[in-house]
Amino acid sequence: MNKTTFENLVEDWVYRFIDADENLTCCEIFTNTNISKISHSVLDQMSTSKLCDFNCDFVVLVQEKNKEYQLIFINRFTKSIGIKDIGEMLIYAKIAKPLYAFLISVNGHSSEINNTVTNNQISIPLFQYDLNKSLILFALNENGVQKDSILPLNSRDFFYRKIPMP
Repeated sequence: MNKTTFENLVEDWVYRFIDADENLTCCEIFTNTNISKISHSVLDQMSTSKLCDFNCDFVVLVQEKNKEYQLIFINRFTKSIGIKDIGEMLIYAKIAKPLYAFLISVNGHSSEINNTVTNNQISIPLFQYDLNKSLILFALNENGVQKDSILPLNSRDFFYRKIPMP
């Protein structure tokens, strides 16, 4: 799958994911944008947005039912996701503490890191960025999220309840 096709697939999935959550409304999606450098009526009021001096493939601005604004970070890959990719997103998430931080790939994670990311003792600190918040990594194709690809393992039940079914 080429990069543009996959990017469109990820963006379509994001809209479905947010629409499936009755507590969230999608306000805007910023593509490959350093949101700390732009002037925006909502972002200018969010102290965390000024900490986001980096580019994610997608930064989604959502509003919760309680009227609070939150961010969702997404990096997408047409290759398998490796430790470096996880580490980069982990730093972004620890800085800004988004509502969700997703690593989405056509292939899921790299086979070289399989023993690391499927071991709960290692993967929990590797993926966790805030109390009760972890990066979520998964493979996505035209049929939707590949359920067996969701990492960390301890987030699968939670994420299964959140993902829209094809």
